[in-house]
Amino acid sequence: MGSSFKSRINKEEVIEIIGQHPVYQWLELFAKIESFLIIKNERIKYPQAYLAQRLFSGSVLRRISDYSLNKAFFFSFGQLNILRKLVIVYGNNVLGDEIPIPLVSISKALLAAQDFHNEYDENAHRPEDFENFCQFVIRNGYLNSIPDAPNLFVRTYQMYVLLAQNLPFDANKDFGSFFKEKVGITVEQTISLSFALANPFFQHEGQVFNQTTIINPETFFKHLQIDQAAIETIVGSLTISFSEVKEMISKELVGIEIGTIPAGYNLDIFRKTPLIRFDNGKLVCANLSSLLQKATQNIIWLPKNQAKNLTKRETEKLVNDLTSFRGQLFGEYIKDLCNIMQSKNRKLSYLYIPAEATQDHEEVGDSILVQGDSMIVFEAKSRQFNELFKYTGDWEHDMNFIEELIRKAVEQIERAVNKIREGGVDKFSLKQDVIKKVYPVIVTYEPIPMHAKMQRFIRQRVRELGLLTNSVFSPLEIISVNDLEEVIDCVDSYTIIDLLQDKHSLSDPHKNEANFNNFFSSFTEHNTVMSNGWQRWRWDQFTEKVFKENFIFKK
Repeated sequence: MGSSFKSRINKEEVIEIIGQHPVYQWLELFAKIESFLIIKNERIKYPQAYLAQRLFSGSVLRRISDYSLNKAFFFSFGQLNILRKLVIVYGNNVLGDEIPIPLVSISKALLAAQDFHNEYDENAHRPEDFENFCQFVIRNGYLNSIPDAPNLFVRTYQMYVLLAQNLPFDANKDFGSFFKEKVGITVEQTISLSFALANPFFQHEGQVFNQTTIINPETFFKHLQIDQAAIETIVGSLTISFSEVKEMISKELVGIEIGTIPAGYNLDIFRKTPLIRFDNGKLVCANLSSLLQKATQNIIWLPKNQAKNLTKRETEKLVNDLTSFRGQLFGEYIKDLCNIMQSKNRKLSYLYIPAEATQDHEEVGDSILVQGDSMIVFEAKSRQFNELFKYTGDWEHDMNFIEELIRKAVEQIERAVNKIREGGVDKFSLKQDVIKKVYPVIVTYEPIPMHAKMQRFIRQRVRELGLLTNSVFSPLEIISVNDLEEVIDCVDSYTIIDLLQDKHSLSDPHKNEANFNNFFSSFTEHNTVMSNGWQRWRWDQFTEKVFKENFIFKK
Protein backbone atom coordinates (compact mmCIF):
# COMPACT_ATOMS: atom_id res chain seq x y z
CA MET A 1 0.00 0.00 0.00
CA GLY A 2 3.04 2.25 0.16
CA SER A 3 2.62 2.57 -3.59
CA SER A 4 -0.17 5.06 -2.83
CA PHE A 5 2.70 7.55 -2.45
CA LYS A 6 4.18 6.45 -5.80
CA SER A 7 7.18 4.88 -4.04
CA ARG A 8 7.91 2.93 -0.90
CA ILE A 9 8.66 4.78 2.31
CA ASN A 10 11.81 3.43 3.90
CA LYS A 11 12.54 2.75 7.54
CA GLU A 12 14.60 5.94 8.00
CA GLU A 13 11.73 8.10 6.76
CA VAL A 14 9.31 6.40 9.14
CA ILE A 15 11.72 6.91 12.05
CA GLU A 16 11.90 10.61 11.21
CA ILE A 17 8.09 10.88 11.11
CA ILE A 18 7.44 9.09 14.40
CA GLY A 19 10.20 11.03 16.19
CA GLN A 20 8.20 14.23 15.87
CA HIS A 21 5.58 13.15 18.44
CA PRO A 22 5.65 11.48 21.88
CA VAL A 23 5.79 7.69 22.06
CA TYR A 24 2.71 7.43 24.28
CA GLN A 25 0.69 9.45 21.76
CA TRP A 26 1.51 7.02 18.96
CA LEU A 27 0.89 3.96 21.14
CA GLU A 28 -2.50 5.28 22.21
CA LEU A 29 -3.45 5.84 18.57
CA PHE A 30 -2.46 2.28 17.62
CA ALA A 31 -4.44 0.84 20.55
CA LYS A 32 -7.53 2.79 19.47
CA ILE A 33 -7.18 1.54 15.89
CA GLU A 34 -6.85 -2.00 17.21
CA SER A 35 -9.99 -1.60 19.32
CA PHE A 36 -12.02 -0.83 16.19
CA LEU A 37 -10.70 -3.99 14.54
CA ILE A 38 -11.24 -6.26 17.56
CA ILE A 39 -14.33 -5.08 19.42
CA LYS A 40 -17.49 -5.55 17.38
CA ASN A 41 -19.60 -2.47 16.83
CA GLU A 42 -23.02 -2.97 15.28
CA ARG A 43 -23.07 0.64 14.07
CA ILE A 44 -19.87 0.30 12.05
CA LYS A 45 -20.35 -2.23 9.26
CA TYR A 46 -16.94 -1.73 7.64
CA PRO A 47 -14.41 -0.62 10.29
CA GLN A 48 -11.57 -0.56 7.76
CA ALA A 49 -13.34 2.06 5.63
CA TYR A 50 -14.44 3.99 8.74
CA LEU A 51 -10.88 4.19 10.04
CA ALA A 52 -9.50 5.13 6.64
CA GLN A 53 -11.87 8.08 6.50
CA ARG A 54 -10.78 9.17 9.97
CA LEU A 55 -7.03 8.66 9.68
CA PHE A 56 -5.90 9.01 6.07
CA SER A 57 -5.37 12.41 4.56
CA GLY A 58 -7.65 13.47 1.72
CA SER A 59 -4.94 13.11 -0.89
CA VAL A 60 -4.19 9.53 0.17
CA LEU A 61 -7.87 8.61 0.23
CA ARG A 62 -8.30 9.94 -3.29
CA ARG A 63 -5.38 7.83 -4.49
CA ILE A 64 -6.74 4.64 -2.95
CA SER A 65 -10.47 5.33 -3.31
CA ASP A 66 -10.85 2.43 -5.73
CA TYR A 67 -9.64 0.03 -3.05
CA SER A 68 -11.85 1.48 -0.32
CA LEU A 69 -14.96 0.68 -2.37
CA ASN A 70 -13.85 -2.97 -2.37
CA LYS A 71 -13.48 -3.24 1.42
CA ALA A 72 -9.71 -2.93 1.26
CA PHE A 73 -7.66 -3.82 4.34
CA PHE A 74 -5.87 -0.59 5.15
CA PHE A 75 -5.07 -1.70 8.69
CA SER A 76 -3.69 -4.97 10.01
CA PHE A 77 -2.49 -6.20 13.38
CA GLY A 78 0.97 -6.96 11.96
CA GLN A 79 1.25 -3.43 10.65
CA LEU A 80 0.33 -1.98 14.06
CA ASN A 81 2.79 -4.27 15.89
CA ILE A 82 5.68 -3.18 13.67
CA LEU A 83 4.85 0.47 14.24
CA ARG A 84 4.64 -0.06 18.00
CA LYS A 85 8.11 -1.53 18.01
CA LEU A 86 9.58 1.21 15.82
CA VAL A 87 7.97 3.88 17.99
CA ILE A 88 9.22 2.31 21.23
CA VAL A 89 12.81 2.01 19.96
CA TYR A 90 13.15 5.18 17.89
CA GLY A 91 10.37 7.43 19.16
CA ASN A 92 10.38 10.61 21.20
CA ASN A 93 10.00 9.81 24.90
CA VAL A 94 9.44 13.41 25.99
CA LEU A 95 6.40 13.66 28.26
CA GLY A 96 4.99 17.04 27.35
CA ASP A 97 2.03 18.75 25.77
CA GLU A 98 0.36 16.80 23.00
CA ILE A 99 0.30 18.27 19.51
CA PRO A 100 -2.14 16.48 17.20
CA ILE A 101 -0.32 14.16 14.81
CA PRO A 102 -0.92 15.39 11.23
CA LEU A 103 -2.97 13.00 9.08
CA VAL A 104 -0.26 12.87 6.44
CA SER A 105 2.21 11.59 9.06
CA ILE A 106 -0.27 8.96 10.24
CA SER A 107 -0.92 7.90 6.65
CA LYS A 108 2.73 7.56 5.77
CA ALA A 109 3.59 5.63 8.93
CA LEU A 110 0.69 3.21 8.55
CA LEU A 111 1.20 2.55 4.85
CA ALA A 112 4.95 2.08 5.23
CA ALA A 113 4.45 -0.34 8.14
CA GLN A 114 2.03 -2.36 6.03
CA ASP A 115 4.79 -2.67 3.42
CA PHE A 116 7.30 -3.80 6.07
CA HIS A 117 4.87 -6.44 7.32
CA ASN A 118 4.04 -7.70 3.83
CA GLU A 119 7.73 -7.80 2.89
CA TYR A 120 8.40 -10.54 5.42
CA ASP A 121 5.80 -12.74 3.77
CA GLU A 122 7.24 -11.95 0.34
CA ASN A 123 10.58 -13.29 1.55
CA ALA A 124 9.32 -16.25 3.56
CA HIS A 125 6.23 -17.44 1.67
CA ARG A 126 6.29 -19.23 -1.67
CA PRO A 127 2.93 -20.52 -2.99
CA GLU A 128 4.52 -23.65 -4.41
CA ASP A 129 6.22 -24.51 -1.11
CA PHE A 130 3.61 -26.31 1.03
CA GLU A 131 5.65 -26.12 4.23
CA ASN A 132 6.12 -22.36 3.94
CA PHE A 133 2.47 -21.93 3.06
CA CYS A 134 1.40 -23.78 6.23
CA GLN A 135 3.72 -21.60 8.30
CA PHE A 136 2.17 -18.53 6.69
CA VAL A 137 -1.32 -19.77 7.58
CA ILE A 138 -0.36 -20.56 11.19
CA ARG A 139 1.26 -17.24 12.03
CA ASN A 140 -1.51 -15.24 10.30
CA GLY A 141 -4.14 -17.35 12.01
CA TYR A 142 -2.70 -16.72 15.47
CA LEU A 143 -2.25 -13.02 14.76
CA ASN A 144 -5.75 -12.46 13.39
CA SER A 145 -7.97 -15.00 15.19
CA ILE A 146 -9.38 -12.58 17.73
CA PRO A 147 -12.55 -13.88 19.44
CA ASP A 148 -15.42 -11.65 20.44
CA ALA A 149 -14.02 -9.52 23.26
CA PRO A 150 -17.10 -9.52 25.57
CA ASN A 151 -17.25 -13.30 25.19
CA LEU A 152 -13.77 -13.62 26.67
CA PHE A 153 -14.93 -12.06 29.93
CA VAL A 154 -18.17 -14.04 30.09
CA ARG A 155 -16.41 -17.36 29.44
CA THR A 156 -13.79 -16.59 32.08
CA TYR A 157 -16.52 -15.92 34.65
CA GLN A 158 -18.40 -19.10 33.69
CA MET A 159 -15.28 -21.26 33.97
CA TYR A 160 -13.26 -19.81 36.83
CA VAL A 161 -16.15 -18.75 39.06
CA LEU A 162 -19.32 -20.75 38.41
CA LEU A 163 -17.90 -24.09 37.26
CA ALA A 164 -14.90 -23.88 39.60
CA GLN A 165 -17.28 -23.88 42.58
CA ASN A 166 -18.20 -27.51 41.87
CA LEU A 167 -14.75 -28.80 40.95
CA PRO A 168 -12.24 -29.26 43.80
CA PHE A 169 -8.87 -27.65 43.17
CA ASP A 170 -7.09 -29.80 45.73
CA ALA A 171 -7.92 -31.81 48.81
CA ASN A 172 -7.84 -28.77 51.09
CA LYS A 173 -9.70 -25.97 49.27
CA ASP A 174 -11.70 -24.88 46.26
CA PHE A 175 -10.14 -22.76 43.52
CA GLY A 176 -11.83 -19.54 44.67
CA SER A 177 -10.34 -19.83 48.16
CA PHE A 178 -6.93 -20.76 46.79
CA PHE A 179 -7.03 -17.83 44.33
CA LYS A 180 -7.96 -15.26 46.98
CA GLU A 181 -5.29 -16.57 49.35
CA LYS A 182 -2.56 -16.18 46.72
CA VAL A 183 -3.77 -13.10 44.82
CA GLY A 184 -5.45 -11.12 47.61
CA ILE A 185 -8.85 -10.56 45.99
CA THR A 186 -11.56 -12.83 44.58
CA VAL A 187 -11.75 -14.10 41.03
CA GLU A 188 -14.85 -11.94 40.44
CA GLN A 189 -13.01 -8.84 41.62
CA THR A 190 -10.05 -9.71 39.42
CA ILE A 191 -12.30 -10.05 36.37
CA SER A 192 -13.90 -6.69 37.21
CA LEU A 193 -10.50 -5.06 37.58
CA SER A 194 -9.43 -6.58 34.28
CA PHE A 195 -12.50 -5.21 32.56
CA ALA A 196 -11.78 -1.79 34.04
CA LEU A 197 -8.42 -1.86 32.25
CA ALA A 198 -10.08 -2.72 28.94
CA ASN A 199 -13.16 -0.55 29.45
CA PRO A 200 -11.82 2.61 27.71
CA PHE A 201 -11.90 0.67 24.44
CA PHE A 202 -15.55 -0.46 24.80
CA GLN A 203 -16.91 2.91 23.73
CA HIS A 204 -19.25 4.46 21.18
CA GLU A 205 -17.38 4.99 17.90
CA GLY A 206 -17.68 8.76 18.18
CA GLN A 207 -15.99 8.81 21.60
CA VAL A 208 -12.94 6.59 21.22
CA PHE A 209 -10.84 9.11 19.31
CA ASN A 210 -12.06 11.99 21.46
CA GLN A 211 -11.11 10.59 24.85
CA THR A 212 -7.87 9.30 26.28
CA THR A 213 -7.19 5.63 26.88
CA ILE A 214 -4.07 6.47 28.86
CA ILE A 215 -4.53 5.23 32.42
CA ASN A 216 -3.43 7.26 35.44
CA PRO A 217 -3.38 4.73 38.32
CA GLU A 218 -3.60 7.51 40.90
CA THR A 219 -7.13 8.39 39.80
CA PHE A 220 -8.32 5.47 37.66
CA PHE A 221 -8.74 2.88 40.43
CA LYS A 222 -9.11 4.87 43.64
CA HIS A 223 -12.93 4.73 43.75
CA LEU A 224 -13.23 0.99 43.20
CA GLN A 225 -14.14 -1.12 46.22
CA ILE A 226 -11.21 -3.41 45.62
CA ASP A 227 -8.13 -3.51 47.85
CA GLN A 228 -5.67 -0.96 46.47
CA ALA A 229 -2.63 -3.11 47.30
CA ALA A 230 -4.12 -6.00 45.30
CA ILE A 231 -4.85 -3.63 42.40
CA GLU A 232 -1.23 -2.52 42.36
CA THR A 233 -0.02 -6.11 42.45
CA ILE A 234 -2.26 -7.32 39.62
CA VAL A 235 -1.69 -4.26 37.41
CA GLY A 236 2.01 -4.64 38.08
CA SER A 237 1.94 -8.20 36.76
CA LEU A 238 0.56 -6.85 33.46
CA THR A 239 3.04 -3.98 33.19
CA ILE A 240 6.54 -3.37 31.87
CA SER A 241 8.50 -0.13 32.20
CA PHE A 242 9.19 1.85 29.06
CA SER A 243 12.96 1.63 29.51
CA GLU A 244 12.80 -2.16 29.88
CA VAL A 245 10.57 -2.76 26.86
CA LYS A 246 12.72 -0.42 24.77
CA GLU A 247 15.83 -2.41 25.65
CA MET A 248 14.15 -5.72 24.78
CA ILE A 249 12.72 -4.59 21.45
CA SER A 250 16.00 -2.86 20.53
CA LYS A 251 17.69 -6.26 20.68
CA GLU A 252 15.10 -7.56 18.24
CA LEU A 253 15.21 -4.68 15.73
CA VAL A 254 18.49 -2.77 15.78
CA GLY A 255 20.81 -3.61 12.89
CA ILE A 256 18.27 -5.92 11.23
CA GLU A 257 16.26 -5.37 8.07
CA ILE A 258 12.75 -5.31 9.46
CA GLY A 259 11.28 -7.10 6.43
CA THR A 260 13.44 -10.17 7.10
CA ILE A 261 12.10 -11.02 10.60
CA PRO A 262 8.54 -11.76 11.79
CA ALA A 263 8.38 -8.52 13.79
CA GLY A 264 4.70 -7.93 13.08
CA TYR A 265 3.79 -11.45 14.22
CA ASN A 266 5.96 -11.60 17.35
CA LEU A 267 3.78 -10.67 20.34
CA ASP A 268 5.97 -12.36 22.94
CA ILE A 269 6.73 -9.22 24.98
CA PHE A 270 3.21 -7.81 24.64
CA ARG A 271 1.48 -11.05 25.64
CA LYS A 272 3.44 -11.18 28.89
CA THR A 273 3.13 -7.47 29.71
CA PRO A 274 0.46 -5.72 27.60
CA LEU A 275 0.73 -2.42 29.51
CA ILE A 276 3.68 0.01 29.39
CA ARG A 277 4.45 2.31 32.33
CA PHE A 278 6.12 5.63 31.56
CA ASP A 279 8.28 7.69 33.90
CA ASN A 280 5.27 9.73 35.05
CA GLY A 281 3.55 6.51 36.20
CA LYS A 282 0.86 6.53 33.53
CA LEU A 283 -0.03 3.37 31.63
CA VAL A 284 -0.53 2.87 27.89
CA CYS A 285 -1.86 -0.31 26.29
CA ALA A 286 0.88 -1.84 24.16
CA ASN A 287 -1.38 -4.45 22.57
CA LEU A 288 -5.13 -4.67 23.16
CA SER A 289 -5.57 -8.29 22.07
CA SER A 290 -2.84 -9.34 24.50
CA LEU A 291 -4.43 -7.29 27.29
CA LEU A 292 -7.80 -8.94 26.70
CA GLN A 293 -6.33 -12.45 26.75
CA LYS A 294 -4.12 -11.77 29.77
CA ALA A 295 -7.08 -10.26 31.61
CA THR A 296 -9.41 -13.18 30.94
CA GLN A 297 -8.37 -16.76 30.14
CA ASN A 298 -4.88 -16.26 31.56
CA ILE A 299 -5.98 -15.19 35.04
CA ILE A 300 -5.42 -18.87 35.86
CA TRP A 301 -1.71 -18.01 36.16
CA LEU A 302 -2.10 -15.14 38.64
CA PRO A 303 -1.70 -17.42 41.70
CA LYS A 304 1.60 -18.64 40.26
CA ASN A 305 2.78 -15.08 39.64
CA GLN A 306 2.05 -14.17 43.25
CA ALA A 307 3.51 -17.30 44.83
CA LYS A 308 6.69 -16.38 46.71
CA ASN A 309 9.68 -18.37 47.98
CA LEU A 310 8.76 -21.60 46.21
CA THR A 311 11.35 -24.20 45.34
CA LYS A 312 11.72 -25.32 41.75
CA ARG A 313 9.85 -28.53 42.51
CA GLU A 314 7.03 -26.62 44.24
CA THR A 315 6.77 -24.23 41.29
CA GLU A 316 6.58 -27.11 38.83
CA LYS A 317 3.87 -28.77 40.92
CA LEU A 318 1.85 -25.55 41.04
CA VAL A 319 2.12 -25.13 37.26
CA ASN A 320 1.01 -28.73 36.73
CA ASP A 321 -1.88 -28.32 39.18
CA LEU A 322 -3.09 -25.14 37.47
CA THR A 323 -2.72 -26.66 34.02
CA SER A 324 -4.64 -29.76 35.03
CA PHE A 325 -7.37 -27.72 36.70
CA ARG A 326 -7.76 -25.53 33.60
CA GLY A 327 -8.15 -28.67 31.48
CA GLN A 328 -10.82 -30.05 33.82
CA LEU A 329 -12.68 -26.73 33.83
CA PHE A 330 -12.60 -26.54 30.05
CA GLY A 331 -14.01 -30.05 29.75
CA GLU A 332 -16.82 -29.08 32.15
CA TYR A 333 -17.49 -25.94 30.12
CA ILE A 334 -17.93 -27.96 26.91
CA LYS A 335 -20.38 -30.23 28.76
CA ASP A 336 -22.28 -27.15 29.89
CA LEU A 337 -22.48 -25.82 26.31
CA CYS A 338 -23.74 -29.19 25.05
CA ASN A 339 -26.42 -29.23 27.74
CA ILE A 340 -27.54 -25.77 26.64
CA MET A 341 -27.74 -26.88 22.99
CA GLN A 342 -29.88 -29.85 23.98
CA SER A 343 -32.22 -27.62 25.99
CA LYS A 344 -32.71 -25.26 23.05
CA ASN A 345 -33.31 -27.89 20.37
CA ARG A 346 -34.87 -31.23 21.25
CA LYS A 347 -33.51 -32.84 18.08
CA LEU A 348 -30.28 -33.13 20.05
CA SER A 349 -29.55 -35.55 22.87
CA TYR A 350 -26.56 -34.84 25.07
CA LEU A 351 -24.60 -37.71 26.58
CA TYR A 352 -21.71 -37.82 28.98
CA ILE A 353 -20.35 -41.26 29.77
CA PRO A 354 -18.20 -41.27 32.93
CA ALA A 355 -15.49 -43.83 33.56
CA GLU A 356 -17.60 -45.76 36.07
CA ALA A 357 -20.22 -46.45 33.37
CA THR A 358 -17.74 -48.36 31.19
CA GLN A 359 -16.49 -51.90 31.49
CA ASP A 360 -12.84 -50.84 31.40
CA HIS A 361 -13.41 -47.82 33.70
CA GLU A 362 -12.21 -45.23 31.16
CA GLU A 363 -14.13 -42.09 30.21
CA VAL A 364 -15.78 -42.14 26.77
CA GLY A 365 -15.09 -38.86 25.05
CA ASP A 366 -15.51 -35.49 26.76
CA SER A 367 -19.05 -34.91 25.48
CA ILE A 368 -21.38 -36.55 22.94
CA LEU A 369 -24.33 -35.18 20.97
CA VAL A 370 -26.72 -37.48 19.10
CA GLN A 371 -29.23 -36.43 16.46
CA GLY A 372 -31.10 -39.18 14.63
CA ASP A 373 -28.51 -41.54 13.17
CA SER A 374 -25.63 -39.05 13.56
CA MET A 375 -23.32 -38.46 16.50
CA ILE A 376 -20.63 -35.95 17.47
CA VAL A 377 -17.85 -36.98 19.82
CA PHE A 378 -16.08 -33.95 21.32
CA GLU A 379 -12.57 -33.86 22.73
CA ALA A 380 -11.76 -30.67 24.64
CA LYS A 381 -8.17 -29.44 24.50
CA SER A 382 -7.18 -26.47 26.64
CA ARG A 383 -3.51 -26.48 25.64
CA GLN A 384 -2.05 -23.14 24.57
CA PHE A 385 0.89 -23.19 22.18
CA ASN A 386 4.22 -21.51 22.72
CA GLU A 387 4.89 -18.05 21.35
CA LEU A 388 7.75 -19.01 19.02
CA PHE A 389 5.47 -21.48 17.25
CA LYS A 390 2.73 -18.87 16.94
CA TYR A 391 4.79 -16.16 15.29
CA THR A 392 6.89 -18.38 13.03
CA GLY A 393 4.39 -21.11 12.21
CA ASP A 394 7.27 -23.59 12.36
CA TRP A 395 6.21 -26.92 13.89
CA GLU A 396 9.79 -27.57 14.96
CA HIS A 397 9.20 -25.07 17.75
CA ASP A 398 6.22 -26.99 19.15
CA MET A 399 6.30 -30.65 18.14
CA ASN A 400 3.47 -31.38 20.56
CA PHE A 401 1.13 -29.72 18.04
CA ILE A 402 0.85 -32.99 16.10
CA GLU A 403 1.05 -35.27 19.13
CA GLU A 404 -1.43 -33.39 21.32
CA LEU A 405 -4.03 -32.22 18.82
CA ILE A 406 -3.97 -35.05 16.34
CA ARG A 407 -2.65 -38.38 17.54
CA LYS A 408 -3.76 -38.20 21.18
CA ALA A 409 -7.14 -36.51 20.69
CA VAL A 410 -8.13 -38.56 17.63
CA GLU A 411 -7.13 -41.81 19.30
CA GLN A 412 -9.37 -40.88 22.23
CA ILE A 413 -12.29 -40.18 19.89
CA GLU A 414 -11.84 -43.40 17.92
CA ARG A 415 -11.50 -45.45 21.10
CA ALA A 416 -14.70 -43.88 22.48
CA VAL A 417 -16.71 -44.63 19.33
CA ASN A 418 -15.47 -48.21 19.12
CA LYS A 419 -16.31 -48.75 22.78
CA ILE A 420 -19.87 -47.50 22.26
CA ARG A 421 -20.48 -49.47 19.08
CA GLU A 422 -19.06 -52.67 20.54
CA GLY A 423 -21.25 -52.55 23.66
CA GLY A 424 -18.53 -51.56 26.10
CA VAL A 425 -20.70 -48.99 27.86
CA ASP A 426 -23.25 -50.05 30.47
CA LYS A 427 -26.83 -48.90 29.75
CA PHE A 428 -25.75 -47.34 26.46
CA SER A 429 -25.20 -49.74 23.62
CA LEU A 430 -25.68 -48.63 20.03
CA LYS A 431 -25.63 -51.28 17.38
CA GLN A 432 -23.48 -50.65 14.37
CA ASP A 433 -26.44 -49.95 12.11
CA VAL A 434 -27.98 -47.33 14.41
CA ILE A 435 -25.31 -44.62 14.09
CA LYS A 436 -24.62 -44.06 10.41
CA LYS A 437 -22.26 -41.09 10.76
CA VAL A 438 -19.84 -39.96 13.47
CA TYR A 439 -18.41 -36.45 13.45
CA PRO A 440 -15.08 -36.30 15.34
CA VAL A 441 -14.63 -32.76 16.70
CA ILE A 442 -11.74 -31.34 18.70
CA VAL A 443 -12.64 -28.15 20.58
CA THR A 444 -9.69 -25.92 21.47
CA TYR A 445 -9.38 -23.26 24.13
CA GLU A 446 -7.72 -20.83 21.77
CA PRO A 447 -8.29 -20.67 17.99
CA ILE A 448 -6.19 -22.98 15.81
CA PRO A 449 -5.58 -21.87 12.21
CA MET A 450 -7.41 -24.42 10.07
CA HIS A 451 -7.67 -22.84 6.63
CA ALA A 452 -7.83 -24.84 3.38
CA LYS A 453 -4.45 -26.53 2.85
CA MET A 454 -3.87 -26.61 6.59
CA GLN A 455 -7.10 -28.55 7.02
CA ARG A 456 -6.01 -30.95 4.28
CA PHE A 457 -2.59 -31.42 5.88
CA ILE A 458 -4.07 -32.29 9.30
CA ARG A 459 -6.51 -34.80 7.83
CA GLN A 460 -3.78 -36.36 5.72
CA ARG A 461 -1.69 -36.76 8.87
CA VAL A 462 -4.65 -38.51 10.56
CA ARG A 463 -4.86 -41.00 7.67
CA GLU A 464 -1.11 -41.63 7.82
CA LEU A 465 -1.53 -42.53 11.48
CA GLY A 466 -4.19 -45.06 10.46
CA LEU A 467 -6.92 -43.24 12.39
CA LEU A 468 -10.59 -42.53 11.51
CA THR A 469 -10.39 -44.90 8.53
CA ASN A 470 -13.79 -46.53 9.16
CA SER A 471 -16.43 -45.18 6.77
CA VAL A 472 -18.64 -44.25 9.73
CA PHE A 473 -16.29 -41.33 10.49
CA SER A 474 -16.65 -37.96 8.83
CA PRO A 475 -13.42 -35.94 8.36
CA LEU A 476 -11.90 -34.50 11.51
CA GLU A 477 -12.97 -30.97 12.52
CA ILE A 478 -10.90 -28.74 14.80
CA ILE A 479 -12.91 -25.78 16.08
CA SER A 480 -12.45 -23.23 18.84
CA VAL A 481 -14.76 -22.86 21.80
CA ASN A 482 -15.78 -19.49 20.36
CA ASP A 483 -17.19 -21.33 17.32
CA LEU A 484 -19.28 -23.53 19.59
CA GLU A 485 -20.63 -20.52 21.46
CA GLU A 486 -21.67 -18.84 18.21
CA VAL A 487 -23.51 -21.97 17.08
CA ILE A 488 -25.57 -21.95 20.29
CA ASP A 489 -26.96 -18.56 19.33
CA CYS A 490 -28.66 -20.12 16.28
CA VAL A 491 -29.21 -23.68 17.52
CA ASP A 492 -32.99 -23.20 17.45
CA SER A 493 -32.73 -22.98 13.65
CA TYR A 494 -29.76 -25.22 12.93
CA THR A 495 -27.95 -27.64 15.22
CA ILE A 496 -24.23 -28.20 15.00
CA ILE A 497 -24.96 -31.59 13.45
CA ASP A 498 -27.11 -29.88 10.79
CA LEU A 499 -24.17 -27.60 10.08
CA LEU A 500 -21.63 -30.43 9.86
CA GLN A 501 -23.94 -32.41 7.58
CA ASP A 502 -24.07 -29.44 5.23
CA LYS A 503 -20.34 -28.76 5.52
CA HIS A 504 -19.44 -32.33 4.57
CA SER A 505 -22.05 -32.77 1.85
CA LEU A 506 -20.79 -33.61 -1.62
CA SER A 507 -22.55 -30.61 -3.17
CA ASP A 508 -19.58 -28.30 -2.57
CA PRO A 509 -16.17 -29.87 -1.86
CA HIS A 510 -14.77 -26.48 -0.81
CA LYS A 511 -17.02 -26.48 2.26
CA ASN A 512 -15.41 -29.67 3.49
CA GLU A 513 -11.94 -28.16 3.85
CA ALA A 514 -13.08 -24.70 4.89
CA ASN A 515 -12.27 -23.34 8.31
CA PHE A 516 -15.39 -23.92 10.44
CA ASN A 517 -15.71 -20.26 11.37
CA ASN A 518 -15.57 -19.21 7.71
CA PHE A 519 -18.08 -21.90 6.77
CA PHE A 520 -20.45 -20.83 9.55
CA SER A 521 -20.22 -17.17 8.53
CA SER A 522 -21.03 -18.09 4.93
CA PHE A 523 -23.86 -20.40 6.01
CA THR A 524 -25.57 -17.75 8.12
CA GLU A 525 -25.16 -15.22 5.33
CA HIS A 526 -26.93 -17.46 2.79
CA ASN A 527 -29.58 -18.98 5.08
CA THR A 528 -32.25 -17.54 7.31
CA VAL A 529 -30.81 -17.95 10.77
CA MET A 530 -32.58 -16.48 13.78
CA SER A 531 -30.62 -15.59 16.90
CA ASN A 532 -32.14 -16.84 20.14
CA GLY A 533 -30.44 -14.07 22.10
CA TRP A 534 -28.35 -16.43 24.22
CA GLN A 535 -25.13 -14.46 23.78
CA ARG A 536 -26.79 -11.20 24.81
CA TRP A 537 -28.60 -12.86 27.71
CA ARG A 538 -25.45 -14.26 29.25
CA TRP A 539 -23.64 -10.93 28.83
CA ASP A 540 -26.46 -9.23 30.74
CA GLN A 541 -26.27 -11.88 33.45
CA PHE A 542 -22.52 -11.40 33.66
CA THR A 543 -22.74 -7.62 34.08
CA GLU A 544 -25.40 -8.07 36.76
CA LYS A 545 -23.38 -10.61 38.78
CA VAL A 546 -19.86 -9.22 38.32
CA PHE A 547 -19.77 -5.55 37.39
CA LYS A 548 -22.61 -4.22 39.53
CA GLU A 549 -21.13 -5.82 42.63
CA ASN A 550 -17.57 -4.63 42.10
CA PHE A 551 -17.95 -1.36 40.21
CA ILE A 552 -19.61 0.32 43.20
CA PHE A 553 -17.95 3.61 44.00
CA LYS A 554 -17.16 4.71 47.53
CA LYS A 555 -19.14 7.70 48.77
